Amino acid sequence: MFYVYLLESTKYKQVYIGSTNDLRRRLHEHNNGLEISTRRYRPWRLVSYEAYQSEQDAREREKRLKGHGNAVKEFKRRARNSFKNGAGFTLVELLVTIIIIGILSSVLFLGKTGEEKKLALQRVAYQLTQDLRETQEMAMGAGEVSCAGGETHNFGVYFHVVSSPTSYLLFADCNKDQSYIQANDKVLREVNLEKGVQIQSISPSVSNALNIVFSPPNPITFINGEDWREEAEIILVLGEDEKIIKINSAGRIEIE
Repeated sequence: MFYVYLLESTKYKQVYIGSTNDLRRRLHEHNNGLEISTRRYRPWRLVSYEAYQSEQDAREREKRLKGHGNAVKEFKRRARNSFKNGAGFTLVELLVTIIIIGILSSVLFLGKTGEEKKLALQRVAYQLTQDLRETQEMAMGAGEVSCAGGETHNFGVYFHVVSSPTSYLLFADCNKDQSYIQANDKVLREVNLEKGVQIQSISPSVSNALNIVFSPPNPITFINGEDWREEAEIILVLGEDEKIIKINSAGRIEIE
């Protein structure tokens, strides 16, 4: 499912409209300062959301709401009681909703057609490119994370095709060595792939691992520690279908 959501700052007279495929994760990002545009108005609470089967429909709805004042007023009008009395979805209610959707999705997955599997693979590929861009934007926007030895503005994505073929890590590069070291660096988020999707291969690979790290101000893109004439490739598979995500040392990210 894809969602268009409405947030309200609990300290300032600000609202925010966005879209996502994971409400819990996105609310966490807003409230932990991982979204540059909303960081200054924390904390946020979820006021209302709309659910869509199609990602395109959700994104078009988001654009309409952001581009037309009347549409935003209508969205607020539907949630007027939440604005007045602080009602709306509590975190528990939101988690229950997400769990129910997850269970239904798991049941439906068992009967997926070939076309539905392709869509699932596309969603994972899109999510991965979005996460790469997010870490890139955090470095570009001089995002800051506190580490044991001080502050860091370097952020990265870590893959290990043997130990973690169904997940990857977003991390803060605390020791600024352009690689993920569990004892030194700080995990921002672990992303689990949709059921059935796996990371088939990564390149270049050092001990079955791939580190993509962004360092401000441009940002500079390091691929396994190299920032010159390198290109990383992550191949995702689901059954016989595959998607290839590429990123080069110039910071260009694309799906094939």
